[in-house]
This record gives sequence, structure tokens and C-alpha cells, in this order.
Amino acid sequence: DPKTGYPVKNDILSVSVIANDCATADAYATALMVLGIEGLELINSKKEIEAVIVYGNENDFKLIKSKGMNAIMKDVEN
Repeated sequence: DPKTGYPVKNDILSVSVIANDCATADAYATALMVLGIEGLELINSKKEIEAVIVYGNENDFKLIKSKGMNAIMKDVEN
């Protein structure tokens, strides 16, 4: 968390971002770790960036994907 300098406490387990370059993907992945699921609104506003967030706990988790990610992850269920 950039406000506190401590890790964010939320239920986000993993974030994967597809972008035109690694630096952009890394920056948006970090932002999504802080923003959480609500951060997908930001990703959905960007045509060149897609993301998938895994959230929950290690025994029960779910995926939430940006609008364009469904075309990329055709065989993965929500």
C-alpha cells in the first residue's frame, strides 16, 4: 500500500496483466493488487491492457477477468 508502506490486506491472491510492454504490465498489476477487484474498471477503460485477478483464499478461489480477457482465456471458466 503506497499510503502506509505495508502490504495491502485484501483477498487478492494473484494478478496477471497483459500489456504491450513489461513495465506497463508490472505497473498495472501492482495497482490492481492495491485497488483490488474495483481496479478492473480502470483496466476495462484501456483498450491495450487486459487482466485477470484471482481472489479468495487458497482453498476457495475465483477468477475475475477484464472484458477482453475472455477472448484470450477461451478455455478457462470463471
